[in-house]
Amino acid sequence: MVPGPHAPTGASPVRPRHLWTAIAVVVALLVTVLVAGAQVRIPYFSIAPGEARDIAPLIAVDGVDTYEAGDILFLTISLNHVTLLEGALGWADRDVDVIPEAVILGTGTEDENRQVNRLAMDSSKDAAQVVALTRLGYELNPTGTGAVITEISAGTPAEAVLQIGETLTAVDGQPVLLPADLGALITDRQPGDVVVLTIETLDDATGQFTERQEQVSLVRCGDIPSCLEGRPDEPDSALLGVASQPRNFDPGLPFAVGIDSGDVGGPSAGLAFTLSLLDVLTPGDLTGGHRIAVTGTIRTDGTVGDVGGVVQKAAAAADSGADVMLVPRGEEAEALANPHGMQIIAVDDLDDALRALESVGGAPLPEGARPAPAA
Repeated sequence: MVPGPHAPTGASPVRPRHLWTAIAVVVALLVTVLVAGAQVRIPYFSIAPGEARDIAPLIAVDGVDTYEAGDILFLTISLNHVTLLEGALGWADRDVDVIPEAVILGTGTEDENRQVNRLAMDSSKDAAQVVALTRLGYELNPTGTGAVITEISAGTPAEAVLQIGETLTAVDGQPVLLPADLGALITDRQPGDVVVLTIETLDDATGQFTERQEQVSLVRCGDIPSCLEGRPDEPDSALLGVASQPRNFDPGLPFAVGIDSGDVGGPSAGLAFTLSLLDVLTPGDLTGGHRIAVTGTIRTDGTVGDVGGVVQKAAAAADSGADVMLVPRGEEAEALANPHGMQIIAVDDLDDALRALESVGGAPLPEGARPAPAA
């Protein structure tokens, strides 16, 4: 039988009103999910590109002549707690890392992390001044009043008796004025030795330090993964399990030097500060007219250390117009993964960095050149 013109031929079509109602429900659900995702904080941090800042204008020197310097940039990252939505967007972005907060904070709090980063920035500026002026031939005699604890290794006995921000002033009665003193005193011991630490804690209410003593058993470096990673050739050495920065550090400079780092924390600008200070204090342009981005810690012996966040710093450097980037040797692969068109040069120490600048056309650092006293 042939159906008539009004006979049903299958499922009834969805009425337009019902279709729009379904679309509205779906849109409402999506909006609800997005709003909730934008408000629900998750236990993760995002590490995103920050800024690239020219250092020379931030350096103030009083007492000696200075010179026009090239563009040497220090690099920052943006570190923020994220919501569920921000985390999802970060995971999809090649230049953003989303990291569990335990990796960022360790056993400390956000306030302790900020305090540690402030101390690390101060220490990086101090080290840069010592390294730069030593390279120019000055004999310095740095001093301090103790070693401020900035990190405590998990799984060590020190974890039970020490806190970040406290200051070690002696080991077995022998004074600790600088972190190097602490390292030397521990290196002389054996794993299993018990040492007596003299510790000072600042009372925020009174502004005064209180002193106490604690006995701690030293452990074997090879039994602590973070130590073994950093010192693979010394598995049987003794370890206290702390990292520290000097308290009340005085580099003993023959003239005044200031570096205005603003509210930026962390030690990663140490090499950049060193190079820019050398450029300011000597004739000639170390950059050869290039815009040089630099990241890497600097130790007082001139060696360069890893910093983290190299992927994000490379993005910030490229956004600022840098065409060359110096990175620690251990993080070269990360920078090369996405160099953004920049020339990436890996360095191990200050001498490496100076050779790298010469290789791109920078003026060689004058040997034994000291700035003349200001008129």
